[in-house]
Amino acid sequence: MAGVYRKTGKLDLAYETMKKAEKIAHSKQDLMNVYREIAGILRDMGKLDDALTYYNKTLNLARDLKDSLTQVFMLRDIADVYVRKGELDKALNYYNEALNLETFEIGKAVICSNIADIYDKKGDHQKSIEYRQKAIGYIQQAAKEGYLDEVYEKIYIGGIYQGMKDYKTAEKYFLEALNRAKKNEDKEGEANAYIALGDLYKDMGDKKRAKEYYQRAYKAFKALESLETGNNRRIQISNEADEVLKKIKELDKSK
Repeated sequence: MAGVYRKTGKLDLAYETMKKAEKIAHSKQDLMNVYREIAGILRDMGKLDDALTYYNKTLNLARDLKDSLTQVFMLRDIADVYVRKGELDKALNYYNEALNLETFEIGKAVICSNIADIYDKKGDHQKSIEYRQKAIGYIQQAAKEGYLDEVYEKIYIGGIYQGMKDYKTAEKYFLEALNRAKKNEDKEGEANAYIALGDLYKDMGDKKRAKEYYQRAYKAFKALESLETGNNRRIQISNEADEVLKKIKELDKSK
């Protein structure tokens, strides 16, 4: 129920539900999962210090349970909160700890990209490039191992190349993601690939193509919305369509 409240923006109800769950959690594993959900809700509410308290509680339980995967996710989430707070050096410390603990190549690429973003914020663009190149190295290793065939992985990788201004390679990955989504009849994946391409062309200064792909994304979301029977899911998709519409309006204003 808390997940439904959270998805529909009823964060106070989501928080109240999870606080009740906290009182009846019977194991460290259950409590860890509850703490993690509470932390995410508090972050969404903008209560960043309270979110940090619960992320750290989750992290401590993950360490007790020797759950390295959850540890990595919590270290990344804590780093993200510090980024939101503007405490970039603390964020770097947590991302580096997560990087040392991460065992999957794609996970390492994600973290390196996050670290690169922080160095960009700090104005250290050389260090940013260094970490984006590390991210690409991990991506290439994952590709050799056959792990890069999913729509969202390709969109993410394209975003890394876009961040390095390698627009041609970024476009290649976004188009591969789009083709994979179409092959899988994955309308949501297709819409997100269109958004990625729209963002790319906007970044390149090609507003006409950017608008074209945003419009395709909007149509894909509206088509998906009409097929959904669940009210909460329909609301979520409608919100995503509205976000794309905002991108289109912003483009129109910038002409």
